[in-house]
This record gives sequence, structure tokens and C-alpha cells, in this order.
Amino acid sequence: MTSFLFMIVLLPLLLVASGFFSGGETALFRLSRHQQLQLSRSPGIAAAAIAHLLHDRNAFLVTVLLGNMFINVLYFVISSVLVLGLEERNLLNATAGGILNIGALLLLILFGEVLPKLIAARYSLGWSKFAAVPLLTVYRVLSPLRVLLRGFILDPLGRLVAPLHEQAQLSPKELESLLELSQHSGVIDDQEEKMLQQVLALSQLRVQDLMTPRVDIVAYNLNDSPVKLMELVTKHRLSRIPVYQGSIDNVVGIVYRRQALLTKPTTDDQIRQLIRQVNFVPELQRPDQLLVQLRKHGTTLAVVVDEYGGTAGLVSLEDVVGRMVGQTGDSADGSQLEPVYQMGENQWRVSGHLGIREWSAVFGPVAAPVTGISTIGGLVTANLGRMAKVGDRIALGNLLIEVEAIKGWRIEHLLLHLQKTPSMRLRHEAD
Repeated sequence: MTSFLFMIVLLPLLLVASGFFSGGETALFRLSRHQQLQLSRSPGIAAAAIAHLLHDRNAFLVTVLLGNMFINVLYFVISSVLVLGLEERNLLNATAGGILNIGALLLLILFGEVLPKLIAARYSLGWSKFAAVPLLTVYRVLSPLRVLLRGFILDPLGRLVAPLHEQAQLSPKELESLLELSQHSGVIDDQEEKMLQQVLALSQLRVQDLMTPRVDIVAYNLNDSPVKLMELVTKHRLSRIPVYQGSIDNVVGIVYRRQALLTKPTTDDQIRQLIRQVNFVPELQRPDQLLVQLRKHGTTLAVVVDEYGGTAGLVSLEDVVGRMVGQTGDSADGSQLEPVYQMGENQWRVSGHLGIREWSAVFGPVAAPVTGISTIGGLVTANLGRMAKVGDRIALGNLLIEVEAIKGWRIEHLLLHLQKTPSMRLRHEAD
């Protein structure tokens, strides 16, 4: 009779223990990076225990599963023994015994799994602090058994099912979805989401999408008089002036505006003393690689070189940062125009210098009629089959594109009109 009463008292204790393990697993894995950082900086045994448990998440998970499995098996064994004992004493029939067994299962699911996980998910930090030290004790007690299981069963099976070198990677689209979900959930605000989206878009660009093109470069030729350099410095107000010898394809360095204004050189030798070394980068280099190279050499400007070794353009640190946080003031060409500006519903003004990759990120992918096109202005010219004129129009899918402004032979601005239904490609020459 004593053992019978002991088992009755033990059942609710086992329910509590099962809920403790289930809630502890949920609470610790629900801790955000920010909460973990706060805990790592705070004193106390609980914070140290949490850090130790989360250091090896797989080991902690195996510990929780072992503890929970032991508790649940013991719970079912004791509940079954109690039901059989009542049936032997003719206090229950078979039907009532079956109902009691089902009830015991429902109690375990409700109080040992569902409710603890719900509460732990809502109060993850408090539950983690409460459960960390006991869980760490169990973690150490079960350490020998856990090591045996991982060494001879779990790790070999894991390598067989999912090799270690094949790690899942998120695609850009999945990252964008995660950012949107984080913004809607309140994890990040609108401004943070916008900046992270810009960083994500930046990772898909190349230096040629950020650079100031060759035709827009403001540079000084060493064959010109020193007066010409001062004219460039005062007229364009750029912080750095590229210097070349004879041809723009032969850039020899840069001159800083401040030093030129302080020294006011009047001879070629004085100008040569002001010239500082400049970096050269390929036009297909990624922006993150550019940032590493600029930081390594302690500069903020680089000359972009095409596949033939000629100067394709200039790119600055401000060009890269400006794409992430907005224009910072001193890009390689001093431009501060917004590449895509929405004028109204279904209508945009787009810079002709907008890169194809950036266009695809905003309006969707587009197939170029020929290879080697890097800007939307070049795409329009290729579709026209001749030099563009103001008023020329083409249609790409349901987008009607009109040439708004031209500088020289280059398209400066385009007007975009979104049509309800796709139309045939249209070519129109302005009167």
C-alpha cells in the first residue's frame, strides 16, 4: 500500500519534471542574440550556466531529450502499474483502465509539453534563468552517456544523412523574406529594414554598377599647365582629382583638393610632389572586396579597369556607402541624383546610368538584345538600334520607356510608365 501511494505522489512530480525539461529547451533556444549578449555581460551563476549550455547546442539538445525521454518513460511505466494494480484489486474494469491510460497520456501532453513550451516561449529569459543551473547539473551528470551516444550513434548517423560539408545557405530571396518578416514582427524598424535591404542588394552588384563612368571623370592631364589643375579644383569642388599622363588610360595617381589649395602649385615638379598613389580594381569586383582593398591600402578612391586594361571609371568609398545609407556627399563624380524616383502611380523617372542589376532588383529581370550592356540607357539604345533621341520610346513587357533627356550621345533620364497589359515593342522617333 505504501508503494502504491508513493507512485501516486510521484506521478505529478514526473509531470512537473517533464514540463521543466520541455520548457527549458524552448526557453534557451528562444533567447535572442541581444538577450544572450546581455546575459554574457551580467554576473551570476545563471548567466554563466546559460552561456555554457548554449556553447554546444547539439550537446544540450541531446541532454534535454535524454532527460525528457527518461522522465516520460518512467511516467508511463508508473501510470500503467497503477492502472494494473487497480484492475487486480477489482477497483477498475478494463474499459475504465483504458480510459485512465488515455487520460494519463493527455495529461503528459498538456502539462508536460504544450503548456510549458507556451509559457517558456513567452517568458524565455525568466525561464532560462530559473532552469539554467538545474539543467547544467543534469548536463554534467549525463555527460558520459551523451558522449557515448554522440560518438557511436548520433554523429555517424548525422554524417551519413547530412554530410558536414553540405551546409544550407539562404538565397537572396529568402534573406529578403526574413528581413520583411523581422520588420513586421517588430524585431527591426522600417529604417533598419531599408538599410539591410540595401546591403543585401549591394551584395549582388559589381563595381561597374557603382562607378563613375569614364566619360564623366574629372581629371588633370600632366601635360596641361598647373593653372588647369587649380581651375579643376575650384570649379568642381571634388576632394580628389585623378591625374593622368597623356591619356586617361594612363592614370598615375590622385591629388587631394585640400593640399592643392594649401600649396597652390605653379610648376610641374610641385604638382608631382602632390600626387598620391591610387588603387586599380577590375570592374567585375564585388563591393565587399573593394571595401577590403580600400581599407588595406588606406585609401578611399580607386580606378576601375576594364578587361582590356583601359580606364573604365572611378569608384569611391562614398559610392559604396551611399548605396547602403543614401548619398554621403562626395562620390567620385559629385553626383547626388536619385537613380529611381517615383513621380506618381505607375510612373517613374530613372537615370540612364542605372545598372542592369539594379534595374532587375526594382523592376524585375530583363533580357538584353546583345551582351556587354551594363546600364538601362545602353539597353534602350541597343533596342532602338541607333543613337537615341528625346521622345524615343520602347516597350519592355508592360513597361513603356521614354527617353526624357540626353547629354551628348548618352541617355541621361528615362520616363517609365507601367501599363496594365504587355504591349508589342514599339520604336518611335521624335519629330
